[in-house]
Amino acid sequence: MTNTTHREKSTASALYVACELSTTEWLLTMSTAPDAKRQRARVRPGDRGALARAMAAAKERFGLAAAAPVRSCHEAGRDGFWPHRLLTALGVTNLVVDSSSIEVSRRARHAKTDRLDGEKLLRLLLRHWGGEREMWHVVHVPSRETEDARHASRGLTTLQGERTRYRNRIHGLLALHGVRKLRLDARLPERLAAVLDWAGAPLPPGVQARVLETWRVLQSIETERQQARRMERQQVRPTTRPARPAAQQLARLRGIAARSATILADARSAIGARSARSPAWCQRRIGAARSPAIRGSRRAGCRPCGGSRWRLRGPGCGINRPAPSLTGTTGALAAAAL
Repeated sequence: MTNTTHREKSTASALYVACELSTTEWLLTMSTAPDAKRQRARVRPGDRGALARAMAAAKERFGLAAAAPVRSCHEAGRDGFWPHRLLTALGVTNLVVDSSSIEVSRRARHAKTDRLDGEKLLRLLLRHWGGEREMWHVVHVPSRETEDARHASRGLTTLQGERTRYRNRIHGLLALHGVRKLRLDARLPERLAAVLDWAGAPLPPGVQARVLETWRVLQSIETERQQARRMERQQVRPTTRPARPAAQQLARLRGIAARSATILADARSAIGARSARSPAWCQRRIGAARSPAIRGSRRAGCRPCGGSRWRLRGPGCGINRPAPSLTGTTGALAAAAL
């Protein structure tokens, strides 16, 4: 049962700070207890001195000792984790919170300003340190090295998305003139010159120029994508010293390729090792186990297996059915590898 009482011993001797981050300024809403007065301060983003002075002034106003602990929180956003590392460097115990997990009233439309959001964050922070830990989701903060190691995998994912986008654009331009799909390889300019539209006439020069322009961009993306895939396969190759041990262990399992192994290893580091070690978690993430049906879904009894970014692709890995080669023991082995 969730404890909803505020314990005095946990909220009376510390300063609580809710940070509303923006590109121009940070709004700090500070207090010591749910029923205590609030003090607000605005600082420039990343101004270490202004942050320290604002918290010191709040301690003096509330009668706290200079060495009293400071506990803060802010929502995860486009700034990433550097605000968390900055606050931690100042000796602050900080929480990064998933904004989508914060409770909101659904009865009517509500006002939304930085001042109101800061007040709400502060109340939730006080409840968190008062004993309630299930009311929001605290984001796992990776180390700088782990966060930097994920950029290679995310860059490859971006390249694959760009490749699909430009390929679809070329096929769409050709479909406007009744042309069936062409192979988008190095011989596309030769084929394009001989293509006829629905009426048997050559394609207009404007369409040909736009298709070739898009194709040249696609060729450069394809070159970068192939190079990134080769580097990724080398990192998980069992004959070399592993640069990514978890991804290498996953790649040894049947049905998990280098791309999926790298994504799963990144997911494990993103959410923390504790929850990733569950076999059920791993099976759901890779699409090897069914999940409860979405309310209102056309297909009762199942839903798309796995996360959209982590779902395995390949033979036997359908969207609405589990992969036959990854159920049971293999899912447990994948969890052990993570």
